[in-house]
Amino acid sequence: MPENNPPQPLPEPNAGDANASPPPPAANAEKKRRRRRWPFVIAGIVVFILLLGLFAPTLLSIGPARSMVLGIVNDNLDGKLEVADWSLGWNSGDHG
Repeated sequence: MPENNPPQPLPEPNAGDANASPPPPAANAEKKRRRRRWPFVIAGIVVFILLLGLFAPTLLSIGPARSMVLGIVNDNLDGKLEVADWSLGWNSGDHG
């Protein structure tokens, strides 16, 4: 007759090993990770500002931005400024 023994759970690794070193503290790993992230964050901000300056004329040439700029200018004038067409760019413009 076979015996009906319930299955035994597997022992956890290093459960009985008294010489096992404890895992490194999570606080030290988090500090190292944050310290390494800062140069990338700063570099990303610098690249964003440079790209914004590079594309500023193009962004100001689109309709909604043009309306916003003209609204700000007209708020500071006694009269009203109207622009039929403008083209802004670092290397563009009519020279004639």
